[in-house]
Amino acid sequence: MGESLVAAGVGAGSAVTRPPVLGAALVGLAVTVCLWWLYFEHVAPAAERTLDLSTGDRRDQIASDAYSLSHLLLVVGVIYVALGVEEVLTRVAGGHGAPPPAGSMSWPGVTALYGGTTLFLVGRLLFLRLSAHHVRRAQVALVGVILALLPLGRALPAAAALGLLAVVLLVAAMQERRHRARPGAGDSEPATDSRERPNDR
Repeated sequence: MGESLVAAGVGAGSAVTRPPVLGAALVGLAVTVCLWWLYFEHVAPAAERTLDLSTGDRRDQIASDAYSLSHLLLVVGVIYVALGVEEVLTRVAGGHGAPPPAGSMSWPGVTALYGGTTLFLVGRLLFLRLSAHHVRRAQVALVGVILALLPLGRALPAAAALGLLAVVLLVAAMQERRHRARPGAGDSEPATDSRERPNDR
């Protein structure tokens, strides 16, 4: 996550004190916070509980699969998001020969921003699945929404494309918070092996 903050500083440069650039940097920070929230607030604690309740081979499988394969997608996704945020701030700041602030992002830039977010969310879904959790339809739909918005992000000014992504992620984080607040609701339910139930012995 810190990579996104570093990229924001690189993209903004000395122009970070200008209100438009500072505003875009704060929106980039909001995107990072939302990604952090969607993982560490809504996924990691439940997966940790499942790991604690599992034993033997099942515990080893969760540790080796969920915490390796899926985390690779999470890390790569964050790196691409950081590159996208850097381009947004570079364009807003008008540095390195970038077009005026109203200019849209390049295809590589918007793909890094929205595609990186998609990779992160896919890694999150894979982590949920591998850690023996049920994946809700809304979580899968979020990935489709981000991908569907990629062409719109290319057409919008760079700052607006970043703002749109931040709004979608914020809404998703708030919806997950409300879902978890419902009685008996949660992102997941640990899969229980009937052979490990004491009452069955």
